[in-house]
Amino acid sequence: MKDRIENLYIDDKLKPEKLVAYTEELTNALKYTSVIQAFTLVLPNFMPKYNELKNFNALTIKKTYEEYLVAEEKARIEEERRGPFKMTYDF
Repeated sequence: MKDRIENLYIDDKLKPEKLVAYTEELTNALKYTSVIQAFTLVLPNFMPKYNELKNFNALTIKKTYEEYLVAEEKARIEEERRGPFKMTYDF
């Protein structure tokens, strides 16, 4: 995850100690390896812009990510319910 965050802010010259702090905060907030690994795939969607990093809050990012996962699951269930012909009515 550290490399992904570093690559995200590569043009902004993020200080190494801040990079480590952000990575550790996110790792502690997300806790589980599988969640951390899945989060790194969509990390750019949830990390704040460089000028907003002073207000960095790992718990807020975690909450937003969890809301995203719930919305994705609801969309998947709805898509599955519609079936292959995309029917939107119930019998």
